[in-house]
Amino acid sequence: MKNNFEITIKKSRGNLHLRLAGDLTVVAALKTLGSIGAHDNREGRIFLDTRALARITAPGRHLLRLGLGWKNLSAERLFFKGEKGFSMAPSGCRVLVQPLTRCRCCSMKNLGCSGMMPET
Repeated sequence: MKNNFEITIKKSRGNLHLRLAGDLTVVAALKTLGSIGAHDNREGRIFLDTRALARITAPGRHLLRLGLGWKNLSAERLFFKGEKGFSMAPSGCRVLVQPLTRCRCCSMKNLGCSGMMPET
């Protein structure tokens, strides 16, 4: 299987944000756990954005769940963003699903707008 996995890491207001893109395999799960270990301040929240994942393998999901448990990360600190988070999140973690939102131009009565923005 071709390795097409990428992680984008951002810190904001004491929180750690990881955007996962590509296929979540065992190797990708290890990279994700390593990134959390390297960048976690042990205080803020950790957000794992799953919206750009193409495929989630069963072994990758299993290893990620196990590894998050080994790191003793409390469920209160872990947030998964996107529908795929439901299948990935360990028990007790929250999954945030963001619906499409109205764009600013619609609130300004721009009739040429489609009225919806894609998720970013």
